[in-house]
Amino acid sequence: MPVSRKRKKKSQSGRRSQRQPVTPRPSKVSQANALAELFAHRRELAERRTALAADAAGAVVDALVAVAPMVSDDDLEDDLCRRYGAAMAQFDDGPPEDVVNPEDLAHALLRAIDERLP
Repeated sequence: MPVSRKRKKKSQSGRRSQRQPVTPRPSKVSQANALAELFAHRRELAERRTALAADAAGAVVDALVAVAPMVSDDDLEDDLCRRYGAAMAQFDDGPPEDVVNPEDLAHALLRAIDERLP
């Protein structure tokens, strides 16, 4: 036995649907400009953090070179770890833009050591 479908109710003529106001969408050019500015800012931050890491690494390596002839290898390694930790801790108290991650400081230490090798 066939079943008949229910008919849709007709909307009342005095009622209007609630539509959200249309907001203008940003153009693709303005979106691209915003992304370019973001990438430029991130690049500047990375360069600043690299410079901060290089400064800290230079100070650590200079101090290690000064004490190296007077201490054993194990003591030198312990001193490196203490100074590395202290260098990382100094970035914790600064603004977020100046926080250097451990990997960047390790790379900066290796570069500083490499520069000082004969």
